[in-house]
Amino acid sequence: MSRSCPTNSVPSAFEGLPTDQTYGVIPGRNASSPWMVNCCSPNPVQIVDECWSWCELPKSITKGSRDQGKINDDFNLCLSNNGRRFNESNGVSIHIAASAATAPVHVSVSGVLVASLLALAATGSMAL
Repeated sequence: MSRSCPTNSVPSAFEGLPTDQTYGVIPGRNASSPWMVNCCSPNPVQIVDECWSWCELPKSITKGSRDQGKINDDFNLCLSNNGRRFNESNGVSIHIAASAATAPVHVSVSGVLVASLLALAATGSMAL
């Protein structure tokens, strides 16, 4: 039995996709669709949850940016320029890679106090 897949929507998250990659997802279950192959190259197009094509976006799309809106626009433009059939696939989701720079840093109150005291002592503003 074939699963019915939406052609105009993409879930906001997929279990199992890498969090350390910037990737794009569109509706479609054809990993050889020329618009995805061309826009994802040199990275492979893969299928997730039977209904969505995804790939790690190449630098030609991301241009080193972490701006989700800009990456979304550039990916959509690439898909359109490569003949994307919007009656077959109309929707995009962009995931920006998690990085050490954007990962939350957990600190304790005592850690902040110790760091503050050390900073004051180092500047000579406080006699220990």
